[in-house]
Amino acid sequence: MTLEVLSPTSALLDGRYVLQDRVGQGGTATVYRAEDTHLGRTVAIKMLHRGEGALRSADNARTEEALLASLSHPSLVALFDAQLRRRRPQYLVMEFVDGPTLAERMTAGPIPPRQLAHLTRDLAEGLAAVHAAGIVHRDVKPSNVLLAPRRTRRGGQWAAKLADFGIACALDDARMTSSGHVLGTLTYMAPEQLRDADPGTAVDVFALGLVMLEALTGEAGYAALGTGRAAAIRRLSTKPFIPASVDGDWRRLLEHMTRLDPRERPTAVEVVRAARDLVRGDRRVELSAA
Repeated sequence: MTLEVLSPTSALLDGRYVLQDRVGQGGTATVYRAEDTHLGRTVAIKMLHRGEGALRSADNARTEEALLASLSHPSLVALFDAQLRRRRPQYLVMEFVDGPTLAERMTAGPIPPRQLAHLTRDLAEGLAAVHAAGIVHRDVKPSNVLLAPRRTRRGGQWAAKLADFGIACALDDARMTSSGHVLGTLTYMAPEQLRDADPGTAVDVFALGLVMLEALTGEAGYAALGTGRAAAIRRLSTKPFIPASVDGDWRRLLEHMTRLDPRERPTAVEVVRAARDLVRGDRRVELSAA
């Protein structure tokens, strides 16, 4: 690999990518804005951290590479390139989304219902494509949703794109889940995930429901339960709190998406239809789930 340092803030990676400013950082990777000198476009480089946890990071990145390479949808962040061989800096090259995460947007306060309906439709359409491919994301949360400026204002200011498939799994791949290890983010986990059951597509619908509830109201659905093991146990039999201020159509959709029994939740396709009704301002959202 060629890593030619051009300045304290930029470097040429593998003779192709000019690293620029850092746009995100987590426990396993740092994300940079970069320039692809071969194709003349701006990309995002997800550089994996070395040291402790590097093997797990690389495994997650290989999962993300394999799953994203099989998917193509406007509501999913696109994968362009990857370098995951050992003894070299490991990275993924992805679509650069020039906007905030949903988590960052939510710090400014609740999102207006009509705008949120557009975002819900985007994310449900992305999940429908993921589920149709036999994949479960398992970590739908505000920080994994990127907001890109829409090309037209007809759909609101932002378009939503789902990112980070590092702990996603194929529905028929039992090797992705090891007994005793719960994968995901507790705040947005479905009850069956806390029971260490095999994840089905309904876990993503539940998580999306909690994300939309928090974006709409400014309050997490399980905030009153606190955190820790005791709170997780109480969540197995407790529905998320939906304030009385949430109107009937939104309430009906969110209640269905966050049913404790996964069999009673709508599919992602049904959520798409319901979100379209909310965008249009229809008086009654139609859901076929029980």
